[in-house]
This record gives sequence, C-alpha cells and structure tokens, in this order.
Amino acid sequence: MNRVSFYLFRQILMSVLFSCLAITIVIWFSQSIKLLALIINNGGSLWSFIKLMLLILPTFLPLVLPLSLMVGTLFVYHRMIMESELVVMQASGMGPMALTKPAFYVGIVIALIGYALSTYIAPIANHELVRLQYQIRDDHSVLLLRTGAFNDIKDGLTFYARERGKEGQMRGILLHDTRNKDKPITIMSESGELVHSDHGPQVLVKNGIRQDVDRATGNLSQLTFESYLVDLGALDDNFSTRWREPRERMMDELLNPTGIDDTPLTATRFLAEFNMRLTMPFLSITFVLISCMFILTGTFDRRGITIKIIMAASTVIALEAAMLSVMNMITHQPWFIAGLYIIALLPLPFVLHRLQHDKVTRPTAIVAGAA
Repeated sequence: MNRVSFYLFRQILMSVLFSCLAITIVIWFSQSIKLLALIINNGGSLWSFIKLMLLILPTFLPLVLPLSLMVGTLFVYHRMIMESELVVMQASGMGPMALTKPAFYVGIVIALIGYALSTYIAPIANHELVRLQYQIRDDHSVLLLRTGAFNDIKDGLTFYARERGKEGQMRGILLHDTRNKDKPITIMSESGELVHSDHGPQVLVKNGIRQDVDRATGNLSQLTFESYLVDLGALDDNFSTRWREPRERMMDELLNPTGIDDTPLTATRFLAEFNMRLTMPFLSITFVLISCMFILTGTFDRRGITIKIIMAASTVIALEAAMLSVMNMITHQPWFIAGLYIIALLPLPFVLHRLQHDKVTRPTAIVAGAA
C-alpha cells in the first residue's frame, strides 16, 4: 500500500469510527430509557444499569458497522472531491478501482470485526444481558427491602413492611400468599428480617399470627408464633428453566441444538440465525463497494456530488431494509434464506465491473483549478 492509499485508508477508517460512535450514542440513548425503567421499577443498582448498557453494545453493533462504513466512506470521498484532492489523484493515474482499494481494505477490517461480534461476542453478551435482566426482576431481597409499599414478589405472593429499624430489622410485616388458590395464607408479625441460605432468600418473622382459609370448608385456621421462617427459595428460577433464544446461542449450538423442543418452527429459527450471522457482516464489503461505485464513477462534478451521495445512501439503506425483511420472513418460509445471500452477493459483480471499466470524466474548470 503506497502513501496515497494509506492516507485514504487512514482517513476512511477514522471517519468510520467517528460515524460508528455517533450512531452508537443515538441507539444507546434510545435503549437507555427502557433499561433505566427496568432498573427503577425493580430497585436495581447503578452498577447493574452500567453493565446492561455495556452488554447491549455488542448486540446491535453488527447492524451499525456496515452503515457506519457507508457514512464514513461517502464523507471522506465527498470532502476530497470538494477540495479537489481526488481530482489530483485521478490525474496522477489512479482510476476508480485504485481509489476504491483503501475503502475496500477498511471494509475487510470492519467485516472481520463484524464476524467476531456476530459469531462469538454477541451471543455471549445476549445471554448475559438476559441473565442480568432476570436477576434484576427476580431479586427478591431488593423487593423485600422496600418499606411502606406492597411488593408483588411473584404472582400470588405479596410482601409489605411498614418501616425499617436502625439495625436493619423490618417492622409491621404482612405476607399474603395466594399461590395455592384453595388455601390462601396470610402472615402478620411485629418484626422480621431477611436472611439468606443455600436454598435462597428467607424471611424470619417474630411475634405474629399465621392464618389460612380452606376454601372448600370455609374454616379459618390461626397460629400464633414467636418465631416463624418463611422460605422464599421455592420460588421458580425463571432464568434457568427458560428456553434460550437463538440469539443467545453459539454457532455450533445453532446447527446442533440440544435441550429444546425440536419443532419445524424452532429448527427454522436456528437456521435463520445461523445464516444471518454469516451474511450480515459481509454487508460491510458490499456497502463500501456500492458507495465507491456511486461516488467514484462518472464525472467528478461538485454540483452533482449530492445526487450521487443520495443514490448511494438510498441503495444501501434499501439493501439493509431488505435484509431485515427477509430475516423476518424466514420463520414462515425457510426458502427465504437464499435471499440473504442474494442481497449480500448479487450486487458485487455489477459494482466491480463498473469500477473496473469506468472512465472518469473531469470538468475542464476543475482540472485547470487543480493544476
């Protein structure tokens, strides 16, 4: 790579990184509202919010990188045309293909990063993201620490504590359990505290009454106690018993899934996810070549450069929208998987032919000014 090509490579790479950062901040801001609501509603910590924000980053970067590459490439070449730098480079013997190579090399770098994200980093991040969300929602200790409010720990299980003492003990406790519809239980006690065991969180209540009603007979049973241990470890572990989504699985698991219901719909979702991870990062190469074709072929005319940029951006956005639409349709029609490869690969022969055989026409005024 000569100095001119390296100069173009460096300019495009820096522009792509800046574009990616700008788009990422916008998406981060939109996602932060939903994550912040999760933290506030479930009493999560600031550190949990930071971890959620970091984990969500690899989940959308494979979609952002190709678009950032298109934006960065068009920006750099547009600036160089306006400043007549590309005119001078073309006058020195560099054709459209030679001018495209630095951007193509950047596209390869971005594509490799995209493959690392989509095939390895993103599945791990998605799984950890979901695990942390479940942990925040199912953190019963946080719910039990809220005083002066009725806390629905689980469907049919409500906890209330009037206040908290200086030593951490809760006072004025009410626990209402209707998980067994035929025999609801109500526990009222003067004080209590949260304890942890190998079986999960427990509440030790003192000086209270336990009441239960047999709906079949209508009889009320009442027990007065000095100390009573309410075990919350029997609550369902929603995360460990849940079915893992395809986006949380590694590539080998998508081809050979285990521990799931092997239905045609499930198999199709795994196959769609596998092929999407193979084709989505390759869009970086397709998009950068399309951008170069529009902006580097034809006439280097400052007055027509805006139209070229609009056409390049519209084409790239249309291809990415088509890719996302095809991914949504694969679940219902598996043969749409071929559409992923058609969208990613079909434009390349035409683009490469145009870049290889196009002869740039330079306006006389611009050539004279560049000279």
